[in-house]
Amino acid sequence: ALVVPLLGQYFQDAGVQSASQRELLSSLYSMSQIVGGFLIGGLSDVGFLPRKHFLYLSFLGSSLSYGLIVCANLKGLIASRILVGLVKQTGTI
Repeated sequence: ALVVPLLGQYFQDAGVQSASQRELLSSLYSMSQIVGGFLIGGLSDVGFLPRKHFLYLSFLGSSLSYGLIVCANLKGLIASRILVGLVKQTGTI
């Protein structure tokens, strides 16, 4: 949530200028949130790992994702938005 107001600047720094590229990044994040919610929620419910470990994985994945934003290129932003969407599921655990 703290990164969202800064994404516009990161997009410009990475050379994302067209609306379709910005929409792609937003769509990838939303799509990976849906997939990650089902995966992490389901694995947590069946007891694959303790819930605490899923929270640790979520925090680690989020921090790695925010680190990828620093790469400031389109591929780094795409990987970052997919990763944070997949792992930022603390509400489904």
